Amino acid sequence: MALADQPDAYLAEQLRVALALDPQLHELGIHVTVAAARRRAVLVGVVPTRERRERAGEIARRVLPEFEIQNDVTVQQLAPPEPETFA
Repeated sequence: MALADQPDAYLAEQLRVALALDPQLHELGIHVTVAAARRRAVLVGVVPTRERRERAGEIARRVLPEFEIQNDVTVQQLAPPEPETFA
């Protein structure tokens, strides 16, 4: 069965699992939407580096090679927490 013939939810879950199993991306909570009829997948989320954003797109292309991948993951470097002061 071709990928485009699979239910959207099934394909989205396959991609979520692949992202979750990647040691660089597993804790980042990237959201996935798939529209199999249009052969399109959208990734949304925030990652700390450009390399991780690119990695998410690579994984999506590997899991869904016949699909257009729209990588809307943004890079936002996380700042260390402010030290707390106690009075």
